[in-house]
Amino acid sequence: MTSSARVVLLTQPAPRVTTIAVGLSRQGYDPLVLPFSILEIAPFADAVAVARSHIFRAGDPFAGEDPGWDVVVFVSPSAVLAFQGEAQSSDLSEWPDAIAVATVGPGTFEALTSAGLPPSVRCMAPKRAPWDARSLLDSIREEGVRAGRILVVGGATSGTDWAAEFQPMGIACDWLTAYRNQRCEPDSGAIDRLNVLCSRRAAWVGVVTQSSTAEALNRIAADWPLTAQRWMHAQPFLTIHPRIEQSLINAGFHSIQRIPPGASALDAALSSDLWSIPRQYP
Repeated sequence: MTSSARVVLLTQPAPRVTTIAVGLSRQGYDPLVLPFSILEIAPFADAVAVARSHIFRAGDPFAGEDPGWDVVVFVSPSAVLAFQGEAQSSDLSEWPDAIAVATVGPGTFEALTSAGLPPSVRCMAPKRAPWDARSLLDSIREEGVRAGRILVVGGATSGTDWAAEFQPMGIACDWLTAYRNQRCEPDSGAIDRLNVLCSRRAAWVGVVTQSSTAEALNRIAADWPLTAQRWMHAQPFLTIHPRIEQSLINAGFHSIQRIPPGASALDAALSSDLWSIPRQYP
């Protein structure tokens, strides 16, 4: 099968999905961009700017300011993007060495590197799956880092989940809401193209990073012929979390592969024989 036939359905939130699509296009893949949500950061820009100012001033010996955080955790690449600012006018090159950085996966670390985080800053991440708060806490303790207070930068949900992991260990956990994912109308042209692929029984691969995506795919296919719906369910899907994997199973998808987060893991999975494996077509 030629590289031009290697269609990858990308459902990550906009605008990050566009960057991923550009990277895959350069590698010879044919991205089909179909986000169901968009990253919204404007309502949280002021709070983010205050936290960013506190952190950057901690690296100024004349500022005399201690933000009180030993570690700042970024929960996703979206958190990094939101922390930079709406226009990405602020990179992370001024990040002080005194404040360590932690991520839940290599994808977020790649985003930090792209944002200009100095290599001298200590950066920690889970050494094993699952890629979550518990694994990150284990890694912080294994590194011997004494963290009395942690700032977690994330979205409008799950803040209490992180606090529940850190607080029993005597670690004060502050949560900074930097963005939220707002539902958006899927592109009609992308939906039509997906319909054609499924009607023609063309092989493709899907990438899902949100639990809500499985039902969203079923909604857009509700008026398709049953054969096209079944073909969509038969395609291999890649995801990074057991919760998302289960949402796909519950929605009728039955060829799911869980991979580590990050571009390298996605590249490795897409470079395998996903397009040639037999589709389990009912």
